[in-house]
Amino acid sequence: MLPVVGMAPATGGTATNKNYVVTLEADERRELRELIRAGRAAAYMRWYAEVLLKADAGRQGPAWTDEGIAEAFDVSLWTVERMRKRSVEEGLE
Repeated sequence: MLPVVGMAPATGGTATNKNYVVTLEADERRELRELIRAGRAAAYMRWYAEVLLKADAGRQGPAWTDEGIAEAFDVSLWTVERMRKRSVEEGLE
């Protein structure tokens, strides 16, 4: 799938108190948006892409709170935290 090299673990004490901060580059955001728009990917892949776009803390990202993402997608806070961690540690593969 899409490699996301712009993601890195947060170095303790961030303003958001997140253990893993998702920071997408412009081309990574574009690829995730294309995945969502294409409508050919599995539903869970499109959902995963949408959550990562909302969690993006980069200059152009919305940087939603985990609580906001969990509420918007009707999932638990733990699910959002796991997605952040997985994306940072393993990429989007």
